[in-house]
Amino acid sequence: GDVASLLEVKWSGGRANPLDGEAGELLLEELRKRNFFTLRQIGEWLRDALGVSTCAKTLSAFLHAHGVRKLKCGSIPARAREAEQAAFWRDVLGPLLRQAEEGARAVLFCDASHFVVSCDFLGSVWCGARRFVRTLSGRQRYNVLGALDWATLKVTAVTNCDYVRANTVVDLLEKVRGEYGRRKVTLVLDNARYQKCEVVWEAAERLGVELLYIPPYSPNLNPIERVWRYVKSELRTREWEDFAEFRERIDELVESTSGEARDRIRSLMGEGVQLFDSCEELFAGTYEAPWGAKAP
Repeated sequence: GDVASLLEVKWSGGRANPLDGEAGELLLEELRKRNFFTLRQIGEWLRDALGVSTCAKTLSAFLHAHGVRKLKCGSIPARAREAEQAAFWRDVLGPLLRQAEEGARAVLFCDASHFVVSCDFLGSVWCGARRFVRTLSGRQRYNVLGALDWATLKVTAVTNCDYVRANTVVDLLEKVRGEYGRRKVTLVLDNARYQKCEVVWEAAERLGVELLYIPPYSPNLNPIERVWRYVKSELRTREWEDFAEFRERIDELVESTSGEARDRIRSLMGEGVQLFDSCEELFAGTYEAPWGAKAP
């Protein structure tokens, strides 16, 4: 039908709803063919393609009513092997996590995060005008190599202010063994060179810690990444004048994962990991995951 026919449906207040009928259907189809970043872009498309004008409030209400909301895009590593990740989860990692939940072993996810005090940990705040936060010059860096317990959410960590090396991983292995006593422990790691080397392998064998390496380019299989996201979110939007204070705050946040921040971390962790093998390609380079598509 033409645009005039689209205006025949009336709101209860007597005004025509320009998004009822064919215009709304065409808009929902277009949303699956391209990425719109703002309501203004959507409004411009409606005007230019369909000759339909609508206000932001009406457009927002229509989108929410049809389950469309603004979500941050995720990323799929360029070299991710989706089928290999899914098989690794199904055949290896998933069964281990079930053992951890039953108390048969401890499964810890290991990764390092590097916090640079001069880095702009900026966030959004409610305010009447745009605000600016002073940041420090220099490159003072605080490295945290952590191991997140899947069942308890406790993070065992070693820290330094220079570099994470193989001997740093050995220090973590020794700390883990000291904390977990004679329990079976599996440490899940990525393929960073300082973690996948003879020095680390020898220490793990000596200490009786099983090392399990995730497939290459699979940060989505390492839930401790979500802990680092939480820590950085709590560092935002303030000036860090004292490097010692900066380090102390990071230590507090890392220690809080199994305490006061436990509910928040559990919410970030969810019940599984994000897999990409079930994603549908909408158009070149852009994919959509089925609603709630996480590995069970």
